[in-house]
Amino acid sequence: MSNEARNFTTPVGRLVGGSVSEPITKDFDGKPLTNKSDGKPTQRYNFSVAFAKRPGETHWSQSELGKIVWEVGHAHMGPLAQRPDFSWKVTDGDSNVPNKRNNKPCENEGWPGHWVFHFSSSFPPSTYNADGSQPVPAESIKRGYFVQVAGTVSGNDNQTNP
Repeated sequence: MSNEARNFTTPVGRLVGGSVSEPITKDFDGKPLTNKSDGKPTQRYNFSVAFAKRPGETHWSQSELGKIVWEVGHAHMGPLAQRPDFSWKVTDGDSNVPNKRNNKPCENEGWPGHWVFHFSSSFPPSTYNADGSQPVPAESIKRGYFVQVAGTVSGNDNQTNP
């Protein structure tokens, strides 16, 4: 299996969750977020971007970005990528199936009719104006704004929750 990272640039989508300027310092259970390798405190920048479904797409892996994520996930994780609980970091915005917090994606503003990709990093994202010519303050980018993401996708080695 390969863990080759792939760079990508998304199409323009709408920021529908999280923040590019406010780090998360607590985990799902409200405990301080720590590095798994050394137990030291850490932070994460998590945000979600909705991309309109194109005609004929019945699964997110058929979308432009989805194809890349799907290929990397399968290349790195092999048979584990077939597990129903595999954490693809993509949500069908039309789904009425509640998540772990009992929220239905279809009830979130801006999600219906979209594939919602969830981005995460320990480092704050670099933020630029629409043509990429000038940096802008991260706090100036709010939910509801249209954004484009340049990033990297790679597999992880978490066998418990891949």
